[in-house]
Amino acid sequence: AGYSSLRLSEGGALQRGQFVDDQFLTPEAFPKIIARTDNRVLVLIEAQLSTAGIYLVDLSGRVLWAQQWNASSARFLANGDLILQAEQQLLRLRGADGGVVWSRNLLDLQPFAFNGGFTLGDDVDTQIDVAASLFIQETPVALWRAAGFQFAFDPANGNLRWSQPQEQGSRFVFSGCPTYLTADSIFQVWAYSTGGAATDWVIQSRRRSDGLLRWTVRR
Repeated sequence: AGYSSLRLSEGGALQRGQFVDDQFLTPEAFPKIIARTDNRVLVLIEAQLSTAGIYLVDLSGRVLWAQQWNASSARFLANGDLILQAEQQLLRLRGADGGVVWSRNLLDLQPFAFNGGFTLGDDVDTQIDVAASLFIQETPVALWRAAGFQFAFDPANGNLRWSQPQEQGSRFVFSGCPTYLTADSIFQVWAYSTGGAATDWVIQSRRRSDGLLRWTVRR
């Protein structure tokens, strides 16, 4: 089985293969769009036995550039640059050629973190908002735990502006939902689990400027 694509012109004419390039698309590849603007899309190609890559494509189907990043999410900045979350890396890429402007390892934000899941805010303007579920193990023989954090970064240089932890207690904390933003607020859904079937869901709002918790609703 292979992959093909269809695109209709404004007049309704069918155009085949608009987003297909034999150089990188194989029967084992799994393409998906992870970011878009009015005239460009960022496509992730996940191949089973090769390195995943991202491809910036215009609406005529032309590949503008390609880079080898296993990205799970991305956001376009107003100037055309991209904020990319690739595994534990947060990066800014130039829109012109995909070159790295800055990069930081999100696991470095907490001591003893060895893995984690990360969720970008639904928009990036003057701030990058990231919800993180970090897996932490203080010693080689200690049990690992999942701890939740909300981070804010400067898009210009990737510097950390603030960090706020989630309430921990003895429960595991996970975030698998998008972070929704307004001009001055962050809205996030967190899951608290004891490892059994029971899960508590927490909806909260934080102030974007410093992460101050405004309110929390528990299910």
